[in-house]
Amino acid sequence: MEISRQNYEQYFVDYLDGKLNEKQVGILMSFLEFNPDLKEEFADIEKMCLAPDETKFSGKAKLLKSESDFLEETILKDFDMYCISSMERDIADEDEEILQGIVRDDPDKELLYNKFIDTFYKVFKDDEIKKYEVPYKNTFLPAIIIKPVDKDIKGTIVLHGGFDSFMEELYSMVRYFSGHGLWSLLC
Repeated sequence: MEISRQNYEQYFVDYLDGKLNEKQVGILMSFLEFNPDLKEEFADIEKMCLAPDETKFSGKAKLLKSESDFLEETILKDFDMYCISSMERDIADEDEEILQGIVRDDPDKELLYNKFIDTFYKVFKDDEIKKYEVPYKNTFLPAIIIKPVDKDIKGTIVLHGGFDSFMEELYSMVRYFSGHGLWSLLC
């Protein structure tokens, strides 16, 4: 690219940044001899010196968040759901590790977490609920087996929910139907 009145600013910047080789510097100086107004502008620019700001910010390292920081914030926002997912073993290993760290570091969260796990099984302690782990890929899916209320067994019903439900929620629905004479509609 040849220097001209349309592109001289780029040459000025490149010169000040030390990006011009010896030949390009010679071309720039020659150009300035033929353009005295730009030579004066160049001299003014050369006089400018910007000193770096020496301001120190304390706690600057805290501004940079890691991926685990974002995961922790997400878990804290939806702590109840993550506790339920953990109880059902329906949680990613990394999320479980972060959740357990939160629980370990916060006695109030630990109390709440344990209440989630204990409450359901205390409420239904007299029911014949057996917890199982069904092998799935590299982990297990939580499962419960419920004995029928009447002994006239007609078959097996398998209920499952998606990510937004949990097995204890489905158990409550099963109890509702069986307690209101509606179970025969499902069998």
